[in-house]
Amino acid sequence: MNTLINRFLRQAVIVFVAGGLALAPIAASANSGNDNDNRGMGMGRNEVKNNIPGLEVQIGNKGNVLVRGAKVTGVSGSVISAVTAWGSTNLAWSVKVASSTKFVRSEDKTIALSNIVVGDTVSFNGTLDTSVSGLSVNASLIKDWSASASASNHANSLNGIVTAIDSALSSFTLAVAGIGAVAVQTSSTTSFTEDGKAATFGALSLGDTLKVSGLLNAASTTLSAISVSISDKLKISTSKKSIKKWLNSHWGIFSNQD
Repeated sequence: MNTLINRFLRQAVIVFVAGGLALAPIAASANSGNDNDNRGMGMGRNEVKNNIPGLEVQIGNKGNVLVRGAKVTGVSGSVISAVTAWGSTNLAWSVKVASSTKFVRSEDKTIALSNIVVGDTVSFNGTLDTSVSGLSVNASLIKDWSASASASNHANSLNGIVTAIDSALSSFTLAVAGIGAVAVQTSSTTSFTEDGKAATFGALSLGDTLKVSGLLNAASTTLSAISVSISDKLKISTSKKSIKKWLNSHWGIFSNQD
């Protein structure tokens, strides 16, 4: 990986764009620091105003970084994990947040780190952290294209039934009446209870009835869980029987006699 980074830091800016790769010479202004302000997140050749931008990665010879169109795969503390993917080629990014890091949404309105959730599309700029292996960026500005005025992240409590569990990613799918499938992402800070007693992610089972509270991204139907409550006695707004019927008609999860 260090060899890869050294290649990036040569006298060129490598620009990855959806549909091709282009190599461009460095302009004197490429490392003047101007790409660390909001202009670095402005209109690019693959962007449409107020829409999610095309994929693009730029790394200057002094380590200035600009990434557009990355997909958030995790948020832990002050580090955002994201990936840029072209077919089977993936670049994994660790985006480090500091007190000076600015957060905006697509309309350039100020947001916070708490508004960014798994599944969001983000752009960011800053400087490459060459003290660690891998692609790690000390972010100056992060723009969340999914946190728009019409589809912002907001606190929610959802009731539903577990239809899938991914232990490796600490996530699960919740079938919610009136919404459908919601991808729930948990973290080390998510609290779990089962019938009022402390529990862990490992207590989840297919068919469990849950109440989940957290930040819901309406655009991606993804919820970053703050708390998860497991209870067979939980009363939900739509009866458990009707939800099972809905699940069975869509995925055949439950037998007719359940």
